[in-house]
Amino acid sequence: RPRARATPGGGLARGEGRIGDGGRVGAGGAGRAGLQPGDVVLSVDGEDADKRARRLADLLGGSTPAGRDLRGLGNMLRGEEGKAAVLQVERGDGQVRTVSLMRSASARPALPSAAPYRLLDARIGYADLNLLQPQQIDAMFDALGQTDSLILDMRGYPKGTGWMLASRLNVRGARSGAAFMRPVASAMGGREPARQGSLQPIMASKHAPYRGKVIMLLDETSISQAEHTALFVEAATPVTFIGGVTSGTNGDVTNTLLPGNIVVGFTGQEVRHADGRPLQRVGIQPHIPSAPTLAGLRAGRDDVLERALTFARSGK
Repeated sequence: RPRARATPGGGLARGEGRIGDGGRVGAGGAGRAGLQPGDVVLSVDGEDADKRARRLADLLGGSTPAGRDLRGLGNMLRGEEGKAAVLQVERGDGQVRTVSLMRSASARPALPSAAPYRLLDARIGYADLNLLQPQQIDAMFDALGQTDSLILDMRGYPKGTGWMLASRLNVRGARSGAAFMRPVASAMGGREPARQGSLQPIMASKHAPYRGKVIMLLDETSISQAEHTALFVEAATPVTFIGGVTSGTNGDVTNTLLPGNIVVGFTGQEVRHADGRPLQRVGIQPHIPSAPTLAGLRAGRDDVLERALTFARSGK
């Protein structure tokens, strides 16, 4: 059966509306010793966990409610270097325990150690786009190209593979994968700012396109290049998105330092689906919503991947 995977980035996650250890604590500035997947966090340093996450989300930028919530969750364990974060957690047996996590600036989430692509069964292929490198694309299609279904896991951040993937998936013969729009200021008085648009092309491939069913897993950790990868795949082939709404944050970033040592990042670039639909502040909406469950986390299962397997096998 599919097993839960550690997703780079983030710290805590929501499961069934509650804040818990989604198997990826570490980037939030604290080690994960003492926590178990599926533990529900009730408080951090004496502050109610949900209130703490929402308080931090209000201080941090984000394009969608899910994106802001992710930022809050990802920072709620942060604190003074070398000082423990004290958590009250509820385990699956209903007992409340106190867990202390030592904060460290060098703490990082564990990266998955599995191969970047593999067969899940004889007819279904799987690729983890967090791990897959551009130079592995052709080998992946050599290994999985005869499958009936291909599951692309884009929960996290890719390694620049979206453009090559779209070329190898392009059964539609699409010429572009995303649309850009930029404001152009003029020094001439009395003019409204102009808008300059362009389409980002999908490059031709010498290979025949993959013609099986394509499924992409997404959630709130899918941001920027991950969303751009989804745009290109969507333009190239009839993909089914399964999971959660993405972050809705894409475009070249400009960082500005404000008084008080406050850094504000923004983009002046509008990024849209190739057909003109908006992406920013909306996110990519899943065709089939699916989310981790506490029971699944505690059992070491990947509920979203299991939902994708059901769809691959039954079409439902």
